[in-house]
Amino acid sequence: MTNKRIITARVFLAAAIIFGSSSSAHAMHTLTPHEQLGKSIFFDEFLSVGHNQSCATCHDPLAGWTGPDTEINVHGAAYKG
Repeated sequence: MTNKRIITARVFLAAAIIFGSSSSAHAMHTLTPHEQLGKSIFFDEFLSVGHNQSCATCHDPLAGWTGPDTEINVHGAAYKG
């Protein structure tokens, strides 16, 4: 597995751990250092090729961590661009 794939897998794992629960109790929860790290990575725009787009750009919290286009969501979560 390449370093890029390992990093990508770790980022998605961190996001899944942090954002896996949508309960109101979780919303009131103070983030642990690991959760804060995952959140920082998920919303960090500098990690993209152009340093202008975070994971949250396409994996929107308001859309259940998917993208805003239901046609793309039906066939997977990868957005071009």
